[in-house]
Amino acid sequence: MVQRALRHQPGGRTWVADRTTRGLLAFRLGDAVQGEQLYLESVAQARAEKDRANELLAQLYLARERSRVGQVSQGFEALLGEAEVAAEPSVTLAARKEKRDSPAWRSLESPCDIPSCGGKSGHLQGL
Repeated sequence: MVQRALRHQPGGRTWVADRTTRGLLAFRLGDAVQGEQLYLESVAQARAEKDRANELLAQLYLARERSRVGQVSQGFEALLGEAEVAAEPSVTLAARKEKRDSPAWRSLESPCDIPSCGGKSGHLQGL
């Protein structure tokens, strides 16, 4: 059944949600490469369909999963800022939850240990 679903052609909110969910499962089962690929497919499809709400949600969830495996998502702070003021309530709520719970956001609030930045917080280093 999983293989059949993976062969399903892109299109629609259901497909985007399916890919996002499969990305989550792959990350949680230890396959970060497959998880990343699935999340990026869902982001690209949502963008192609001009579905900014699902695009933002997929990006938020990808950033969360990256942070769980020790990766840093470039632009996470800007993404959270945009999502917090999104017109779609589900996006705003997801952003607030990520800001409250995400290790990636907590790392933004911690003083930086890079000598050249002088200990400032509030920035991320890119991938």
